[in-house]
Amino acid sequence: MRCPFLWEHVALVVVCVFVGCSNASSDESGRGSEQPGDSQEPGATDAGDDLDDNTQDFVAACSVVSPVDGFIGDPEYNPAAGSVTWQEFSGALWLASIDPLTGDIAPSTGKGVLLANDVAPLNRTFNAAEWGYSMSGDVIVYTSIGTNQTPQISVLTENAGIWTKQKLPGTDNYYNPRASKTRTDEAPIVHFLDASSNIVWRDLTPSGVITAIPNSTDGHWVDGVQALTYIDRTSRQVRYYDIATATSTEITTDDGVKQRPYMWIAPDFNDKLVFFARVGNDLRVYVQTTGTSFEYLRTITSPSTDYPVIASPEPVVRDGVSYVSFMASTTVLETDNVPAEIWLVSVDATVGFSRRLSQDAVEVRTDPEPYDGTGPMFTYYTRVEANGEELTESSVLVSLRCAVGL
Repeated sequence: MRCPFLWEHVALVVVCVFVGCSNASSDESGRGSEQPGDSQEPGATDAGDDLDDNTQDFVAACSVVSPVDGFIGDPEYNPAAGSVTWQEFSGALWLASIDPLTGDIAPSTGKGVLLANDVAPLNRTFNAAEWGYSMSGDVIVYTSIGTNQTPQISVLTENAGIWTKQKLPGTDNYYNPRASKTRTDEAPIVHFLDASSNIVWRDLTPSGVITAIPNSTDGHWVDGVQALTYIDRTSRQVRYYDIATATSTEITTDDGVKQRPYMWIAPDFNDKLVFFARVGNDLRVYVQTTGTSFEYLRTITSPSTDYPVIASPEPVVRDGVSYVSFMASTTVLETDNVPAEIWLVSVDATVGFSRRLSQDAVEVRTDPEPYDGTGPMFTYYTRVEANGEELTESSVLVSLRCAVGL
């Protein structure tokens, strides 16, 4: 399939659409850089082999929580606020509420508060709005369309239930913002992409300035730390970028092309930093030894008997235990819109948790989002029901909520 839905980091496609094709290689679009044949780390632990499948007493139960003929584009969830944002094909951005006990979206149409009408179309950016957290409150960042169809970064802030939009100064021809989620920060920090698809960042204080991270792609904020992980374009290794010192450190040196590096503070590893990166079809997990030094821990492989490839991974911590949610597929690209299953697996192999959350029906599933709010834990995903090859007004994207049993 071509021109599918890209819910993760995309660069080449957007650069070509907005500012003309740059020298960015195809791997920044999420295409072309995957290496299915990359070797697994010697001595690796396979999730599919060693983890107990806790589905024996668990019955998968997923429910539709959006209109069955609608277009719920790239929903993003804020569990602490009990909220979700999503985008219409037209570019309208909506805010709705999440019931903490049932996980239902209210109103059922998803159209609670209209936040903006100038969001760049999903078939141009392949990513909608993103949440950011800090002591100053929650924000929503997104790519807006300015004069002459120029992309720019816009920020929504809330005061007494009223959301206000502001364009981030000096961000013409920048796109795909991601905001930090560390609630002890004075203000959120946002990283986004320049016209050459390199990562840049700035905080949202009045004195904030744009700082570039050379030779960078595939960036992700570290929850709870003023830092981000990213992939070096040349070495394809994971690097750790410290915001306070503006310094970058290579934190992997083993074989294989790395992608999707996610890091978090892991209470089940004595509050050390833990991260994973995708290598080929699998996830390699690394744990902090000291400072910015990390050692290989294990490899997580797909526990599915029918779908051997891990795509769209995301970490989540529940009751002091680290998990990773992902879709098990037959392709390394979660955006190919092929049938897939939704899974939740513990990061620590000794926990032995491996659970398929989606039901038995063969469906095109994508974009799993773990939701750990004040009530039961859920995982949401998007089901592609019509026109999966190209994002148009006739596309049908339906949101489903799955029980987790935690």
